[in-house]
Amino acid sequence: MTETRPMPPVDDPVPVDVDAPATTVLPVDPAPAPHDARRRGPRRVLAETGYALAAFPLGLVGFVLVVTGVAVGGGLTILAVGLPVLALTAVVARGFAHLERSRMRALLDREAPTPTYAAAQPHDGWFRRVLTPLRDPQSWLDMVWAVLALVTGTLAFVAVVTTWALVLGGLTFWFWQRWLPDQPDNRSLAELLGLGDGRGAESALNLALGLLALVLLPWVVRLVALLHAGLAEALLCSRASLQAEVRRATGGRDAARDAEARSLRRLERDIHDGPQQRLVRLAMDIGRARHQLDQDPERAREALDAAYTQARDAIDELRALSRGIAPPLLVDRGLGPALEELVNRADAEVELRIDPELAHGLAPHVEAALYFVVAEGMTNVAKHSGAATVLVQVEREGDVVAANVADDGIGGAHRGKGSGLAGLEQRVLGLGGRLLLSSPPAARRCCGRRCPSMAEAPAGSLRVVVADDSVLLREGLQLILADAGHTVVATAGDGPDLVAAVAAQDPDLALVDVRMPPSHTDEGLRAAVEIRRARPGARILVLSQYVEVSYADELLASGEGGVGYLLKDRVSELGSFLDAVATVAAGGTVLDPLVVAQLMRRRRDPLEALTPREREVLAAMAEGLSNAAIAARLTVTEGGVEKHTQRIFAKLDLHADDAQHRRVKAVLAFLR
Repeated sequence: MTETRPMPPVDDPVPVDVDAPATTVLPVDPAPAPHDARRRGPRRVLAETGYALAAFPLGLVGFVLVVTGVAVGGGLTILAVGLPVLALTAVVARGFAHLERSRMRALLDREAPTPTYAAAQPHDGWFRRVLTPLRDPQSWLDMVWAVLALVTGTLAFVAVVTTWALVLGGLTFWFWQRWLPDQPDNRSLAELLGLGDGRGAESALNLALGLLALVLLPWVVRLVALLHAGLAEALLCSRASLQAEVRRATGGRDAARDAEARSLRRLERDIHDGPQQRLVRLAMDIGRARHQLDQDPERAREALDAAYTQARDAIDELRALSRGIAPPLLVDRGLGPALEELVNRADAEVELRIDPELAHGLAPHVEAALYFVVAEGMTNVAKHSGAATVLVQVEREGDVVAANVADDGIGGAHRGKGSGLAGLEQRVLGLGGRLLLSSPPAARRCCGRRCPSMAEAPAGSLRVVVADDSVLLREGLQLILADAGHTVVATAGDGPDLVAAVAAQDPDLALVDVRMPPSHTDEGLRAAVEIRRARPGARILVLSQYVEVSYADELLASGEGGVGYLLKDRVSELGSFLDAVATVAAGGTVLDPLVVAQLMRRRRDPLEALTPREREVLAAMAEGLSNAAIAARLTVTEGGVEKHTQRIFAKLDLHADDAQHRRVKAVLAFLR
C-alpha cells in the first residue's frame, strides 16, 4: 500500500509534511520532548546556581588569557609573530566558547547550537592555514564573549552568593546565634527597627529575611543565569541559527530548481513516450495508406482507420498532459473539486477525506503541491500496487498541511525506482516540507518477455531486428517492413535486449531507437555502438525524434559504412525510408537531410576545395541517394552526376578502388 502526506500550510515559510508510505496510516511525526521533562523545582535552582557560580572563575580565566593574547598579538603585529599569537588567542577563545555552549546544554537545557567555523582549504599555504581563525567572524565573537563574560559572570556570582547567604544565614540564625559575642554597646537590626532588643526578636527578624530570600532565590538565580546565558547565546549561537536558516533556504532553493528540472525532463519524456510516438505512428499509417491506396484500397482503409485511432489517442494523451501541467479545475475551483475529479478518474475504490478548513486560504503553490502529491500517489497505486481500495486524506496538523495516500496494495515503492517519487520529494523540499515514505513489499511481481523465434525469410528479403521502447512504433515498423517483403526476426524494448537479439539472430539490419529504458537517454545509441564494436560491419539504422549531430558522430566513429541516422518522421515517406533500409543493409551510409544541413554548417575541412554543386552532390550521396536520384533532384544528367562524383573523389584524394567503397569513404570524409 502506498501512503503519501505533504505540504506546507497557508502561506510560504511554514514547514510541510509529506509521507508516501505503504502499509497503514503513517504515524504523525514524534512530538518534541515535553516541557515537563526539563528540570523543575529544586533541581533547576541547583543547576542554575552551579551555572552562575562557575561563570565567574571561567570568565576570569578567559578574560585574562584573551586580553593578554590580544594585547601581546596586537603589539607584535608589526612583526610576523603577532598574527599567529592572535590566531592562537582566537583558538583559546573558541575553546571557552565550546565550554560555555556545553554548560548551557547540560545545566540550562538550552539547545545552544554550535556554528560552523571556517576551515582551511587544501590549497592554502601553511601561513594562511595558521591565520584561518582570524578570517572567521565567529572567532572574533568568541573573543568578545571572553571579555564580556567576566562582567555578567561577576554579577551572577555576586547575586547568587548573596541570595544563598541570606537564605542559609537567615533560616539558621536561631541556631548559631548563641555563639555570637554579646556586646552591650551593639544594637541589633531588630532593635533599630523597633522590634525589640532580645535575641528572640533578632532571630525572628533573620528568620523572616531568610524566608523572603528563599522565596526570591529561584527568581534571582534564574534572572542572573538567563542574563549570562542570553549574552552567550547572542554571541556564540546566533550565527549558528543564521547558518542553519541559510542552509535551509539554500536547500529549499536547490530542491525547487531540481524539482523544476525533473518536471521538465519528465514532461519531455511523457511527450516523447506518448503523443510524439502516436503522431509518428499516425504518420506511418497515413504513409502506408497513401502507398496502398491504388493497389489495395481495403488495406488502405484499414490503415486510415488505424491512423484515426492514433489521432484520437494522441489528443487524449495531450489533454492528460495539459491536465498534469496545470489542472484547470484546480485553477478555477480550488483543491477540493480538483481532488474529487482526480479520485473519480481512478480505477480503484477511493475514499476522499478533506479538512473543511482547507477549502479556502491556501496559497496557490501549496494547493498545486498538495494536488500533485496526491496525483503521484494515485499514479503509484494504479501502476504498481494493485490495490483495490485507497484512502486519500488531506488535513491540517497544527501549522502544517498533511496529504496521505494509503492503499491495500503490495507495497515496494522506493525513491530510487523512478523519477516520480524522487521528483515529488524535490518539489516538497522546495516548499520547506518533507516526503515520508513507508512501503514495505508484501509480495513480489514477476514479469516475463517472450521473443519471437527466428523465422525463415523469403528469398531477396531482409532479416531485420526492430528495437524501440514504444510498442506502437514497433508494430508500425513491422507492418511497413512486412508490406515491403522484409521479415522482422526479433523485437527489443531496451538496449540489452537489442544486443542479445542481434547476437542471437545475426540480422541483415537493426532498426534502433536512440532513447530507450531504463534512463530514456541514449541507451539505444550506446547499444548500437556496442554492436558495431563487437560485430564490425553490422548494419545499423538509427531512428530518433530529434536531430543530434553528435549521435551521427558516434555512429560514424569506426570509419565504416553500413550505418544510417534518420528522424522518425521520415518513416512516413515510405519510399525514401525503404530505400534507406536497402542502402544501409547493402553497406551504404544514409543521413537525414536535417543532419546533413547541420553538418554542412559545422564542417569546413576537407571540403573547402569542393564547388557548391559538388557539395550538393556529396550531401545527396550522404543521404544514400543513387546517381539517378541525385540527377533527378539536381535536374542534371546521370553523366553530369558521375563527372561531379569523380571530381569529388579526386579532390578528396580517394584513389581508384571499388566504386561503392570510394563512395562510402567520400561520405565519411564529408561527415568528419
